[in-house]
Amino acid sequence: MYYILQLQTLAEKKDSIFGNYETAALARYESGETNYLESVAAQAKHQEIELELQQITKDVIIYQLGLMRLLNTTDSVLPDLEGAIKINEPAPNIYTTDHPFLNYYQQQMQLSELNKKLAVNNALPDFNIRYFNQNWYGIDDGFKGYSVGIGIPIAFWSYSANIKAAKTDFQIAEKNYEYNQLQFTSAYNSLLQQLDKNKTAIHYYEASGLMLGLKILDAAEETYKAGEAGYFEYMTAVEQYFQIQSGYLQVIHDYNETIINLNYFLNR
Repeated sequence: MYYILQLQTLAEKKDSIFGNYETAALARYESGETNYLESVAAQAKHQEIELELQQITKDVIIYQLGLMRLLNTTDSVLPDLEGAIKINEPAPNIYTTDHPFLNYYQQQMQLSELNKKLAVNNALPDFNIRYFNQNWYGIDDGFKGYSVGIGIPIAFWSYSANIKAAKTDFQIAEKNYEYNQLQFTSAYNSLLQQLDKNKTAIHYYEASGLMLGLKILDAAEETYKAGEAGYFEYMTAVEQYFQIQSGYLQVIHDYNETIINLNYFLNR
């Protein structure tokens, strides 16, 4: 939602600039300072940007409705727009495999191991010892005794099949845990690489890219107003400025998404 609102603000600025220069191009054409092609090109470009702004405005409404649904409210909710906000990067060296995702597969493995032990125990002989004391009427001492019994499973082959099946289930659960642990660790390491990539791009934009974009825009406006550059040169330069601006917003968005995904792996 925040990213889309930033794009909307940028598109509104773009619409304002090209709207003004559509008017300027028409005036220059009517005064004979330029040809008809420049006027038509300026008009077409402005209409294209107006369509882009309309599409982004629709996206804002769509995301706003989604946010209202998540918050269970009928009130319109919009985040504050104060520059390109970056989510705080998590502290290093706090990665652990004690995670609900991995714990699930570990519990499945433990359960399979218990089922395997149960299948083995069911196939073992059953031993029992009993003591009895029975008194008869008129006889003081009565009868006392002990009994020892052993129960041997008759259909041992059925228990053997159960043991094999339980062992197979345990092996499957063990492999599932190992596989998902590998995937989990691999995905986390990939996010770390993505984070470095995002930080490098952000550093470029904040160190020089955004400043160069402003210089391009200022130079384009000055040379166009002075008649030193034609409309197409101006349009190319202004487009480059907005590409830099939108590229920066995209990188911030990607960086934030990476942090959010990292926080999942870090139980945050």
